[in-house]
Amino acid sequence: MTLVIAINSHYMIRKPLRKLFVYLCVCNAIREDDFRRCARRSTGSAEEIYARLGKTPQCAQCLDDAEDLLSAIRETEAVLERALAG
Repeated sequence: MTLVIAINSHYMIRKPLRKLFVYLCVCNAIREDDFRRCARRSTGSAEEIYARLGKTPQCAQCLDDAEDLLSAIRETEAVLERALAG
């Protein structure tokens, strides 16, 4: 992703943006984008997605957030499928 700053009509500055990583699970260093990517290819629960990532919940404080994120991902996919189906 690139940030474009328009100085005037003849000059622009382009700066690459660094990607920010949001950790879903700090104990296992599971980033939200990794969880999302795996969740799109899986039909299991949050714990099953952790297992697919080669991890197991440690303190389990993140599991509620992981389940909420998983529900949001599945809901979004369902809406997209319905929209594409017409």
